[in-house]
Amino acid sequence: IILIPVKPTISSSIPEKYSLPNGLKVILLENHSSPVVAMQAWVKVGAADEKKDEHGVSHLIEHMLFKGTKTKGVGQIAKMVEGGGGDINAYTSHDTTVFHVVIASREFDVGLDVLSDMVQNSIFDPIELKREKKVVIEEIRMGEDEPKKVLFHQIFSTAYHVHPYGRPVIGTKESVQNLSREKVFGYYKKWYRPDNIIFVAVGDFNSDIVKQKIEKAFSSFKAPSTPIIRNRPSEPKQEKTRVKIIEKEISETHLGIAFHIPGIFNKDSFALDIIATILGDGRSSRLYNILKNQASLVHTVDSFAITPKDPGLLIIRCRLDSKDVKETLLKIKEELNKLKKVKVTPSELKKAKVKIKSDFIYEKETMQGLANKFGYFETTVGDLSFEEKYLKGIEDVTAEKIIKIAEKYFRWNNMSLVILGPKGIKKSLNKDELISLFSEKKKEKESIYAKKFTLDNGIRLIIRENHTVPMFAMNIAFLGGLRFETEKNNGITRFLSLMLTRGTKNRTAKQLAEEIESMGGNITSYSGRDSFGIEAKFLKQDLDHALDIVSDIVLHSNFPKNEVEKVRKDLKGAIKQQKDNMVLSTFKIFTKNLYANHPYGMPVLGTLSSINNIKREDLIKFYKKFIVPSNMVITIVGDINESEVRDELNKRFKSMKAKCIKFPKIPSPIPPSKIKLAQRTAQKEQAHFILGFMGLDIKDNDKYALDIISAVMSGQGGRLFKELRDKQSLAYSVAFFSREYINNGFIGIYMGTKRENLDLAVEGVKNELKKLIQKGITKEELKRAKRYLIGSYEIGLQSFKAQASYLTFDEIFGLGFLNFLSYPEKIKSVTVDDTNRVIKRLINLNKYVLAIIKPE
Repeated sequence: IILIPVKPTISSSIPEKYSLPNGLKVILLENHSSPVVAMQAWVKVGAADEKKDEHGVSHLIEHMLFKGTKTKGVGQIAKMVEGGGGDINAYTSHDTTVFHVVIASREFDVGLDVLSDMVQNSIFDPIELKREKKVVIEEIRMGEDEPKKVLFHQIFSTAYHVHPYGRPVIGTKESVQNLSREKVFGYYKKWYRPDNIIFVAVGDFNSDIVKQKIEKAFSSFKAPSTPIIRNRPSEPKQEKTRVKIIEKEISETHLGIAFHIPGIFNKDSFALDIIATILGDGRSSRLYNILKNQASLVHTVDSFAITPKDPGLLIIRCRLDSKDVKETLLKIKEELNKLKKVKVTPSELKKAKVKIKSDFIYEKETMQGLANKFGYFETTVGDLSFEEKYLKGIEDVTAEKIIKIAEKYFRWNNMSLVILGPKGIKKSLNKDELISLFSEKKKEKESIYAKKFTLDNGIRLIIRENHTVPMFAMNIAFLGGLRFETEKNNGITRFLSLMLTRGTKNRTAKQLAEEIESMGGNITSYSGRDSFGIEAKFLKQDLDHALDIVSDIVLHSNFPKNEVEKVRKDLKGAIKQQKDNMVLSTFKIFTKNLYANHPYGMPVLGTLSSINNIKREDLIKFYKKFIVPSNMVITIVGDINESEVRDELNKRFKSMKAKCIKFPKIPSPIPPSKIKLAQRTAQKEQAHFILGFMGLDIKDNDKYALDIISAVMSGQGGRLFKELRDKQSLAYSVAFFSREYINNGFIGIYMGTKRENLDLAVEGVKNELKKLIQKGITKEELKRAKRYLIGSYEIGLQSFKAQASYLTFDEIFGLGFLNFLSYPEKIKSVTVDDTNRVIKRLINLNKYVLAIIKPE
């Protein structure tokens, strides 16, 4: 499927496209549904345009554009945007480099000033370049510890031997280190020119006014007289199966299969997207059903088509145990051969088309998503109306066409196989044997924001009508979660939540998945420290069917024994996977030591032992105890009719008898009374640590001042980033975090760094906290943080899902369902004195937990 990170808001209007005298293209679309504007600068250059001795330069330049211009110093770019309540970031792909800002529309001038200045006037200070190269190298090291990223890079490097798509966008440690300022700046001047840049703006603005501002902002940007010349080598046709087996210190095995396919301009891409959807997109897909539901061979499986400018890949990925690799490959081979010989069913084809089309509708929720879409279509295909043509191409795909396309591309000599597994996997898997498995010779916002009602049996119902997009989002929540678990049944809430979509008295797990996905809908479950529930989104036209499914799940989940065992296996796989994620592992050590004997100290997923011990009867008992009307909130936001939905839900849930629930009393956790060090080693490249403290509960009004403190410390314009990353180059990743729960939450600082820098990094964090305690925050920092938090709040409320979440959780946690609407005013009321008082209340450098995972 076309890989665009798109979530646009409502607008049927056609964007306006024009060019400035210097050749810079501009795309504008007014959208007044939210007081937000998204601006993006798309530079038509990426890693695939680099020469061998330039490897990684596109990504490094993306970083360096944040390091100062002729008029803005280091850190000032992010500070200006965040001070205006917005977010600024960037990303580099093989084909493009994109700089994007989303900000409150009243701050349009700030976003335009920053973006236009970055692409035109960055100075590439030699000292900052040296520091940023260290940061990028740390980012590379971090990626080497993430199996998912390693697999992805290895798939591309195995499939592409000549074309630059085979090189990782980020570069290598050696290539980045060898990039001189002269080479970096020369590359910047070569590609960052007005006739190679597209500026996109979508949101709450007046086009006539904005046009003048844009022309002025880029008026001094001159295009060179020399033409743009791209010289990418073509990838030769693959002639034989390629296999790569890699060993790392990980717990699970990751498997990737890739077939060469054409790029986005080829008409075969429509059928290939349909094929990828049928094969591995969703829980009713073929591979999920065969490999997971029936054979229980994999923990996860998916498939997707990447169709960029140049020829791309169709990829199948799995997480599984090493012992199941061969059997899994044979079953994948069997399914691919079926596609070559047997027509897909009408229902499969219809479901895939509906899913793809519905994705385009669901994506129409945010300004930044719509800007992404326009930028992608213009840079990649040069056609803003490509969505219409793409969907027409999808609609025209037939079952006969799928057979032809499968035969054309699913050739084993066109396949690359990558297996990333634990130490010792090379002894159990032989390359030649794996190749032989695929031998060709073998057989193949309103004035009243929302309303709250109480159904006849006591269920609380919250409804917000929002008719901007023909869809709706739903959230059903229950108090529960980790807070009510014990060591013996730790993980039961997550277990239960996952079982809610695994079968009812009326539908099997497969039937549920097929019905949901045939509508292009989505139902997911969640669980945390204080609650659990389900979230759903569907198109407006499927409201009745969706409510029937959701009510069936809540009322009639029957916990089939075979599904219980599948979920048990999934959970155990997820627990093992967490061991490979150093960030999550560090947080696990931190919370365990912070909360001691309090339930919050246990892992949300449970432990291998506790998950093994949970029986089907335990799940049913937990289900009957917590899923009762008095403990239930239903929220629906979207293109619905309030009275109709209210009556419909009353009818559907009338059989759910009113019942009181008595919650056990959970005492508040005891904060640390001294410094507590908890550390372990791992065979990884980076060291990771968290230094943290006991935090606030969800009803504590000091949380607004704490949000201010967090904003001052966080972000690219925050103290930690500027001091520890920009100035000292101690880490690629550093973050201040805070969480509030029904009982006390936590606050702290996370950092990933080189092993040699661990002690320096820890001391650096302590020094920043000392400064915070001694000097507090400044009035300017307070002002910037307020604008950032209020802007982020406005941006975050665009989607129906977000609106439903706020309404649901504020109600279920006893804050009142409209509590979040007062957030901007509460933030505005915070003073410097408030923040300094909260700093002294929460941060004590004689009483904290320091959790460390360091390389052996």
